[in-house]
Amino acid sequence: MKSINTAVETNKIIRFFQDLGTLTRIYLLLSFITFSVVFIIGALMHLQNKISIAPLSTINGTAATVPTTVFLDMMTTQIPVLEEAPTSTLSQKNISKFLFQILSGINPNNPKSLVALAIPGMERETPSLLYGGDAASSISPVEYNPPANVFQQGEIPSTTEESPPPVASEPTPINQLDENKGSKSVFIYHSHNRESWIPELTKVTNPDLAFDATKNVTLLGKRMKESFDKLGISATHSNKDYPSSVKDFTYPKSYQYSKLTVKEAFAANPKLSYLFDIHRDSQGRSKTTVTINKKDYAQIYFVVGEKNPNWEKNMEFAKKIHDKINEKYPGISRGIYGKNSNGNGEYNQSFSPNSSLIEIGGVENTLVESYRTIDILVEIIADVLKDAEKV
Repeated sequence: MKSINTAVETNKIIRFFQDLGTLTRIYLLLSFITFSVVFIIGALMHLQNKISIAPLSTINGTAATVPTTVFLDMMTTQIPVLEEAPTSTLSQKNISKFLFQILSGINPNNPKSLVALAIPGMERETPSLLYGGDAASSISPVEYNPPANVFQQGEIPSTTEESPPPVASEPTPINQLDENKGSKSVFIYHSHNRESWIPELTKVTNPDLAFDATKNVTLLGKRMKESFDKLGISATHSNKDYPSSVKDFTYPKSYQYSKLTVKEAFAANPKLSYLFDIHRDSQGRSKTTVTINKKDYAQIYFVVGEKNPNWEKNMEFAKKIHDKINEKYPGISRGIYGKNSNGNGEYNQSFSPNSSLIEIGGVENTLVESYRTIDILVEIIADVLKDAEKV
């Protein structure tokens, strides 16, 4: 009986449309299509406002992920002189792989990337070059999680007492700011406070084990604060040791721990304006060192957290420092990179538009080389602060 009633109703609807004139039917059809288009566009605009677009989907991030050979092959199609290239990357197979990786985040040549998307903390995406480097030859910053037992008591013998940390000879002179230029407060901290360097540790040759309870990146933060103090710039430094102070410490949660440190700093001084999270990279010496005037310096990476809704402002802040430091000391900064990992991707940078994560050198640099870079970094940041005060 139910099916009979449904058939009757359907027949009524069909007869109704048949009774309508041709123009009326066209009008109703166009009205329905217009309504559908407007609805779909409205829904897409609503989703666009809700979803934070990462730089990877913009020209900044995407262009940096395209191999140089692809650009060369594209140019070959328009410049006959370049047709001597022996092979072409613009094959259907290569283009399909590239598009698949851009859209899905899965590397077809690396099956582990599929697993990494499903397991929090395992993702190791390649940072996208946002500014200041050559996409063709850029060397992205690298971070590896240390073994789980490396922070257990006794696993990291302190070497500071046996060999005190050296200081950089002939520190770079820094121009003094005016006395009234110290109103902006600087906060320096370290999410990975035990990151150390192989040349400064005894009996350590494995980069994954280059962590130390006392001889670590907190020394760079201390040097940074002292340099700001000499300029009359208000600076605070946290050398908090998370492995020993946090119950059930786990390395992947480092930025959760340091976030509490930043909150405590703001509670103590609401006028904080500039935040610097100082790290060292995990790459070898050849990729993190530059020679200027016959002296070796640890190179710098700036990292921007793309999950921060206002990441563009943090990038602009890093850009000011990058441009000034490379203008005066060419090659010190390797560029600004964006990260949007499942594990972090924000890096406490939503606290201030003047917040930056800075990698100083790598695991095979020396403390002296890192100190040299810190000295000129403070010099440049002081100039940026002075420009901000003028504005």
